[in-house]
Amino acid sequence: MQLNYAFAQILYLSNALYLLVPNPKSISITFRFPTSLFHELKEEAAHKQVSLNTLLNQIVTSHVEWHAHANKAGFMTVRRTLVEKLMDPLSEDEVDRMAKDMAKELKDASLLMVRKHTEKSLLEFMERWVKTSGYSYRHIVEDNHHTYIIQHDMGYKWSYYLNRLFSYVAEQAAINKPEIESSDKMLVVNLKVK
Repeated sequence: MQLNYAFAQILYLSNALYLLVPNPKSISITFRFPTSLFHELKEEAAHKQVSLNTLLNQIVTSHVEWHAHANKAGFMTVRRTLVEKLMDPLSEDEVDRMAKDMAKELKDASLLMVRKHTEKSLLEFMERWVKTSGYSYRHIVEDNHHTYIIQHDMGYKWSYYLNRLFSYVAEQAAINKPEIESSDKMLVVNLKVK
């Protein structure tokens, strides 16, 4: 194994010499937080049953993958109940037209957020959006078959919107037409990726 000694540290302990080689996939770094914020983070980590390091990695990843660019891509945070109330009076045709329009806009948003427009990057972008929206979801991959199980709890019109949105996005990206099952609370998207 060839080592780059310029970035290695040498540690001398108890008459032994150790060569510490940094992990190329991660770095160790120190930050300062206000005490009150630190205690809130520790409390949240304990509540989620994860280490503080894991929680901070999740927060930073979320920022880098979504929040740093979301505003520029036209996303904003709204309450679920507002979306439900706005969707409720719409007809299925109106919801369908809205989903088709949004699918067209997602290409540009995907480029800004994921920096490329491929089949894989589009799926990654959609998964980031689902995750950031706070939905309970699972993504199951078996060979080239992807299943997304999304529990949104936002009613029939939102399920219909998501159903149409995912269909139009798949069509636009030349992904095989997904099989989608939906209910008032849940959406299951099955698709094959080339």
